[in-house]
Amino acid sequence: WIVDARTAVRRIVRECVICRRYKLNPVTPKMAPLPANRLRRPPAPSAHVGVDFTGPVAIVSAIAS
Repeated sequence: WIVDARTAVRRIVRECVICRRYKLNPVTPKMAPLPANRLRRPPAPSAHVGVDFTGPVAIVSAIAS
């Protein structure tokens, strides 16, 4: 038997970079509380409607080559 084998193995595992990497727990970032306007109930689907009256606008370059 190896004298103080448990202590020796613990020391080796503690100093091993690969063992440290596999032993790590992933860190989850703390989330900030949501602002009050995000917690309110959304309006009805047709409460805000936008209409495009002009359509696509063609722009012609005045620089001739």
